[in-house]
Amino acid sequence: AICCRKPEGITVMDYANFTGRQCAAARALLGWSQQDLSAEVKVSSRTIQAFERGATKPHPVTLEAIEVVFAMQGIVFLHEGGVNFEHRNLAE
Repeated sequence: AICCRKPEGITVMDYANFTGRQCAAARALLGWSQQDLSAEVKVSSRTIQAFERGATKPHPVTLEAIEVVFAMQGIVFLHEGGVNFEHRNLAE
């Protein structure tokens, strides 16, 4: 289910603190649908839907993949539960 390797300079938060609400907020910042995210992460859209609804917590490998995909787009997850966008140039 992992889509990619974590690039240099990308750090992810403690997966236990990553919530479905943060996932939905990050998608909204990027203008992505649940299907867009599921295609990027290479998991079913049902996995994303269930996580965002709070029905299930994905496997830690899937959570890491979700966070890496978002981080590569400049999304930062705040430990207080928020989401922020910061421009990053990963080519440097």
